[in-house]
Amino acid sequence: MPAAGVRDDAEMGGEGWRAAPSPAIVLGDDDPTAPASGTVLAEIRYGASNARNRAASHPVIELDLPLLAGSRVTERWTTSAPVTCLHKACLGLDPGGMRLAMNGDVLFGHLCAIESPGDPLDALVYRGYRAVLGETRGLGYPHLLRVWNYFPGINREQADLERYQQFCLGRYRAFAELLSDLRQSEFRPPDFRRHLPAATAIGTRSGPVHIYFLAGKTRGLHLENPRQVSAYKYPPLYGPRSPSFARATLYDAGHEQRLFIAGTSSIVGHASRHPGDPYRQSVETLRNIEAVIATARSLRDGTGRPIGLTTQETQTLLKVYVRHPEDYPVVQTAFDEHLRFPARCLYLSGAICRANLLVEAEAVIGGGKPS
Repeated sequence: MPAAGVRDDAEMGGEGWRAAPSPAIVLGDDDPTAPASGTVLAEIRYGASNARNRAASHPVIELDLPLLAGSRVTERWTTSAPVTCLHKACLGLDPGGMRLAMNGDVLFGHLCAIESPGDPLDALVYRGYRAVLGETRGLGYPHLLRVWNYFPGINREQADLERYQQFCLGRYRAFAELLSDLRQSEFRPPDFRRHLPAATAIGTRSGPVHIYFLAGKTRGLHLENPRQVSAYKYPPLYGPRSPSFARATLYDAGHEQRLFIAGTSSIVGHASRHPGDPYRQSVETLRNIEAVIATARSLRDGTGRPIGLTTQETQTLLKVYVRHPEDYPVVQTAFDEHLRFPARCLYLSGAICRANLLVEAEAVIGGGKPS
């Protein structure tokens, strides 16, 4: 039986996800002894901490994001290839450090940083992202494919800025310094925005700053949403530095694909839509996700051959973050009525980056490579 709060009882990691070095995702009960299909790259645990898994060699992320209308659940990223795990101390980020797991194709990493009084969030995030980019390059996985960011008080004002704006400052600075030197030439000036991966930033109830990520030996294709202004082009209205992420990243692992859709909300252009209405915000969010999927499916090479996401053998994990737990029944109804593709939905209680946004959703879609 699926965990409560998960809409579809078809297990991710079954026939829809091919055994391959590219990671698959399995959702299961919050039981560290539960068997997983393949070798575990990482585990993300929702609802509460469980110290039994702290000794695991692979990354284990424990997020204070309650699962709505249910108990705890674990998200496991598995692979059929052998996995090498490392634990690195990070200067200026102790005691958390960074845990890494790699399989020769992708690297999954988790940085955990505890905030200290007097240490601005933007400075902590800057050091964290410099560490992430340094380790991925040093280990031979230089291309960020997907990043998740979680920290408490995301909408709280601190030092005359909202904490999400502070987060964006630190991330922007690290990316501007360390991504701008990729693929430079005298004919194409450096622009780090072309290398930005899909990302999510959500506010937790408590805990440290969590940054976890997937990086590849080969680059992904970063995509935008035709219904929205690119986040990195937002006007100064939303903060001194725009959010640094792509709307989605398509990764081709050779004979299968993953489409990583970034955290997506009820935004058209750059403006929030339907304030105070969780149902209509949910519907608008789904429209944006569908627009990104359509973009990924429409991609062609120079000969007109499809190179985008195929509908064949696709499986989707959709994570839905709801600001106010009391809105969950309305949000779930909206997704039940307007979701137009098969997906397993995981509903979590979390704060969204803009105070007027009530719902955010992200997706991982996997399928066979177009023939």
